[in-house]
Amino acid sequence: MPVARAVVLIAVAACAICYAAPPCSVTKAASHVFVPPPPYEASPGDGLFYLGSDDFWTILPNNGVWETQHDKTTYDRRKIAWFSKDYWWLSRQESDMRVDGKKLDGGSESVHVSWTTNAFIPERQTSFMLNSIEFPSTGCWEITANWHAHELKFVVWVTPYNASSN
Repeated sequence: MPVARAVVLIAVAACAICYAAPPCSVTKAASHVFVPPPPYEASPGDGLFYLGSDDFWTILPNNGVWETQHDKTTYDRRKIAWFSKDYWWLSRQESDMRVDGKKLDGGSESVHVSWTTNAFIPERQTSFMLNSIEFPSTGCWEITANWHAHELKFVVWVTPYNASSN
């Protein structure tokens, strides 16, 4: 009985480790952390980092996992913020935004974001572009975002929202 119990405990621990670490090479924060120009917040918050440059950046999770809402046939990653020192919400330049995703771990699935809106934070006098992506499946995805002549490329692990992990 003690051997069987030990095997079960090892299996449970191994499963927890697998979930904690995505099974693909997700984008991690660089050793030199990007800090956006004022008046933007210097840090995006606990468990998050900025990826990009003053010209174009976004916020990613440290663990590389994008939890999604599952809605019948798609996995929807909602509220992705995109920033630029040159973007102002009244300029209506969000129509120049293009976001594409390509599945890296099997199949030839891809996605394209067809809309972008804007947001404004009056207290800080900052604005940003905002959209979401509907993935056809979970797994390892490479995201490429373009705004004017600026590009961001990163890899995330897309998984259904797990209420017990929060």
